[in-house]
Amino acid sequence: MPSLSTFERTVRKRLGLPMPITRKRLEYRHRHQNAFTISRFIKRVAPFDHCTWADMDEMKLRPADFKRGWGYAQRGDPAEARQIVIGNRRFVVYACLVYHGFSSWQFHECNTNHTHTTDFIRHKVRPFMDNTMRGLIDDNASQHHHDDVRAALNEAFRGVWYYSPAYTPRLKPIERAFSLIKRYLRLHEDEVLLDPPKWINKAFQRYSVLGPKGHKYSGFWNLYARMNQSFLAG
Repeated sequence: MPSLSTFERTVRKRLGLPMPITRKRLEYRHRHQNAFTISRFIKRVAPFDHCTWADMDEMKLRPADFKRGWGYAQRGDPAEARQIVIGNRRFVVYACLVYHGFSSWQFHECNTNHTHTTDFIRHKVRPFMDNTMRGLIDDNASQHHHDDVRAALNEAFRGVWYYSPAYTPRLKPIERAFSLIKRYLRLHEDEVLLDPPKWINKAFQRYSVLGPKGHKYSGFWNLYARMNQSFLAG
């Protein structure tokens, strides 16, 4: 969820009101959030325990993504962070995150569409879901709205799944989980360049449910835990 000050600036910008003096930059995701959609989503998911969610999304690993510079620098100097470049190869990774880490993942070295999403949900996600699990999937991607994808989600979660509101990364724990995967790949740049598939798998295994670092993802669900606690408290 955005902070109160961010929400205020968003409303002011949409209504054409004067903006308050601030050092904080209004980001694209804040300008395009819909407060009413977010509120409706929270009311729908708050009754459910935070340990029963499965968050699904895909991550693109392209040379252009790793060449971007992010970070801090002296005024006037470019802010660059050392990034890994996976040769000239492009990968799309599908993954499913639960409370204790990644339950499943699958990557493709090609362009993907709704058929890849459907296959991942039916063959990689569904076998690990029990009757208590509920699904989350990003609302931004058009392929997530295809009839085949909806049918696969209904099969995997018995119809209990939700689209997360657009441009709300805090409501998508898997977005933060992906950042740890990318960080791990950057820390092993030389090895990844030699064998990208092996190290992509190794990164996800490290942060999987049975991996040594899967427990690090439990804190990413704290927002859902607080929503559930507020609901139970009335």
